[in-house]
Amino acid sequence: MLGSRSTRVMIVITVNFAINIVVLIFGLNLALQEGVKPLEAFPPELKDWDPNSKEQVLDLVHPSLWPLIYGRFRVLNDRVIEIDNALASCGPGVVLRAPGSEQTTHIIREGGFCEDEVVVLSNKFQWLPCDVDLDPETSKAKIASYINNLHPQGHTHLYPIIEKFIEKSLPAWDIIYDWEDTFSVQRLTTTETEYDECPCPVLCDIKDGHGCTPGRRPIGEGEEPRYDVDSWEEMLADGEEDDCEPDYYELGAEKAEDYKTNPERRNLDDAWFASTHSAKLPDADPSAKDHMRIQSSDVKANGFFNSSSQIQVIVKLANIHLTPEKPVYNGGSWHTEGLLNEHIVSTALYYYDSENITDCTLNFRTCADKED
Repeated sequence: MLGSRSTRVMIVITVNFAINIVVLIFGLNLALQEGVKPLEAFPPELKDWDPNSKEQVLDLVHPSLWPLIYGRFRVLNDRVIEIDNALASCGPGVVLRAPGSEQTTHIIREGGFCEDEVVVLSNKFQWLPCDVDLDPETSKAKIASYINNLHPQGHTHLYPIIEKFIEKSLPAWDIIYDWEDTFSVQRLTTTETEYDECPCPVLCDIKDGHGCTPGRRPIGEGEEPRYDVDSWEEMLADGEEDDCEPDYYELGAEKAEDYKTNPERRNLDDAWFASTHSAKLPDADPSAKDHMRIQSSDVKANGFFNSSSQIQVIVKLANIHLTPEKPVYNGGSWHTEGLLNEHIVSTALYYYDSENITDCTLNFRTCADKED
């Protein structure tokens, strides 16, 4: 626990996140509860239920409802759009082009058996943040532009309330912002992945150029073959007849393609491989005694983000509704907010009201680069 009486930040090293423990004025919490009531009062046909939530998660303010659309939305490069002139500025501007398709994906496990592409940047949409001015000396925050999906005139009363919650988040946000350069400690070092001796060499020694891979799992009864058996047997026969090696790589390529395009089989393959091929895990560096670089003095009361005068914040407000017919909410899936479009550095969560529910928890996982 670091910081002063008014600002306390608890750092959880194992997952690299900070818990900002603040004493909120009761009136501020009450103001937020009252302020969102107009958003909660929309008629049923106009309520924005989060997709796939079975009408349990109601989005009050969400950036996906009205995002930037590349190739359609316009930007004004010659002026700053503030809250007061946001509506009057609609219409003019230059259409924002979309990123090229070659910029949107990233290959993971390049050259490996399960090489795959993941989408890291959207060339269709982007969440829109609001600009927040910061006073480097007083740490006061002032929302300087329209909050996406929160009408700048119809819901003006919510803007100063949200500003206060942003102010409370700044100390922990600042720590996470500086974490990689200032506070992170490399506890485990390794240069490559090593496995214990293969427990199933009969399966993994097949000469197709791939060695131990998830695709070595013997298929179960009723599963379709991983490749065309007749074509493969024909290839083997041709190799024997011509006294040459068959194209083992072709078999491996077929298995790799099957691994990528068949998610059910992929899950079975991964589970089998994890249970049969255990990795050799390195021990933490015994000389790295000081895994806690951060000190109480590092928790700032002002001058956040190297005394920046402005940050951008994406605002969300949502409710979870439980009913006698739907009394249980199972939670969301593991995810990281946004893509590279949004450049999200840190997230703050505040639960402002709860009634007639059992204890609930919020869990975190650390991100990891499996290749590094």
